[in-house]
Amino acid sequence: MNRNMVVGIVLVVMAVSLGASAELQNVQVGGSLRIRGIFQSGLIPNNDNFVAQRTRLNVKADFTENVAAFIEFDDYSKWGDGFRSNYLTGVDSRPNDANTVNVYQAYIDVKEIGGTPLNLRAGRQEIVLGSGWLIGNNESKLAFTGLSFDALHLTYVTEKLTAGAFYARLAAGSPEDTQSNADLYTAYVNYTPGESLSLLGYWILMHDPLKPAPGYNATNLHTVGLRANGAVGAFDYDAELAYQFGDADRLGVDFEDPKASFGNFAGTMETGYTFDWPWKPRVSLGAVYFGGKDYRTDRKCDAPNRASISFNRLFSNIEYVYLDSTELSNCWMGHGGIEIAPTDKLSASATLYHIQAVDNGKAHSGDLGWETGLLATYEYTKDLSFEVAWYHWFCGEGVEDGNYVLSNGLDSTAGIFKDHVDYLYVEAKVTF
Repeated sequence: MNRNMVVGIVLVVMAVSLGASAELQNVQVGGSLRIRGIFQSGLIPNNDNFVAQRTRLNVKADFTENVAAFIEFDDYSKWGDGFRSNYLTGVDSRPNDANTVNVYQAYIDVKEIGGTPLNLRAGRQEIVLGSGWLIGNNESKLAFTGLSFDALHLTYVTEKLTAGAFYARLAAGSPEDTQSNADLYTAYVNYTPGESLSLLGYWILMHDPLKPAPGYNATNLHTVGLRANGAVGAFDYDAELAYQFGDADRLGVDFEDPKASFGNFAGTMETGYTFDWPWKPRVSLGAVYFGGKDYRTDRKCDAPNRASISFNRLFSNIEYVYLDSTELSNCWMGHGGIEIAPTDKLSASATLYHIQAVDNGKAHSGDLGWETGLLATYEYTKDLSFEVAWYHWFCGEGVEDGNYVLSNGLDSTAGIFKDHVDYLYVEAKVTF
């Protein structure tokens, strides 16, 4: 979005606000700023070290007790990208691509429609389903670019039950080709009778009507899942299981298979125990599984009706290891960790992961290695915090062999990483 468009939107918002000032009950201005210095080593051909910054600014207007509007702008960029002046001559050329400000969220909230527990949020918005395992806002990723949807989100909320459904337009076709619109449909029910148990059941459909080639039809990816989480005394747990099915014609073109389909399970579970000791240490154990297959042995349609496409992580907010960009599939991981809180302001954690390919196809080994992680957070004030983290990945033999675990199981790890990879960052975050 260019600067003129942003200024125009701001002026329109100001004009509407001034014209309706008598009807407004409350106006709030807020935002946040995250600056992260990143050091990475072990990448092929070169290391990648940079400073990333995300800036967010929002305005919320309450018109009545149950009607509100929210608008948020954001910008994610690396220091030096789109620098406005020539760094040698000092000439200020101000290129058009220097401004990357976007409308990140812009929605209307209507609560308790007709005096019922029914709520509607319409417009561009963040959506986090449960823990964000399959649908999230990308806030916790190493590349914290954020994710929002152009959507209608309807919820029915009571003390123990929340039932919801939302529709989102993922991609819009041209006016001449409206059949290429891609859409997301989701329905869910969350039941929480108490702290010891919360149950979430859901159905997700991604529909892409585009027929990629003659003989191929639309793509329909269905995902059904169930999550259970809670805490009993010092124990806490979180488990989720999902299954995908449907037609994978868009991907089937790559394998020259008009009968390619989705059909894999995925699951995650973690349990922890918090000791009633100084520093409140919590230890945890967990495992993750994403079903999949290495298709190098099946290309060129030499295996009709071949096994289903690897599990698709959809819009996950969970990034387990450095290798993962919320798109790691055809693999399983086991992990353990410990967390401590020496003071009310300081917390720290250590994690250990082992990663293994489910189907390593022609690769000599499916071992993707081990990763250690250290993280510490210091809350200087309630608005300002600092964070430092170091992740070291000991690459297994299966990385160089080239296992198809990247991009939801469709891309190989070969030729990208060296024997060891380090990711270190220092971050400051302020909210207001």
